[in-house]
Amino acid sequence: VLSIDDFSMAKMNQWGDMPLLELVRQVIEFRRLYSLTKPGEWKSLIDIFIMASALPAPTLARTPPGRRVQGSRGISARLKRHFFILSSGVPSAAAIQHIFGSVVAAALPN
Repeated sequence: VLSIDDFSMAKMNQWGDMPLLELVRQVIEFRRLYSLTKPGEWKSLIDIFIMASALPAPTLARTPPGRRVQGSRGISARLKRHFFILSSGVPSAAAIQHIFGSVVAAALPN
C-alpha cells in the first residue's frame, strides 16, 4: 500500500503541469520504474495499491484575497481517472466532539 498524503501539494511547473504527479500516473499505468542505478533496466511493481488525498478545488469563498490556492484543480484528469474520488465536507465542531467523544468514552470506561 502506497499512501500519498496530499496530491495538491505537488509543485506546478511553468506550464501548469505537476511532474511528480505525472510520475505517479506512469507508475499506475505501466507498473514499473526506470532504474537509476542500472541504466536500461526497469524495476517492476507487483500488487501495489495506491491511496491518496487532496484538497478540494478552491472556490472564491474559501480563497484568501491575493493568494493562489491550487487544490485538486491542478491534478490532471489523466491521473484522477485511476482513482475512486470521495468528497466530504468539513464536519461541525459538535460532530467532531461527538465522534471523538464516543471513541474516548469507549476506550476509557468509568
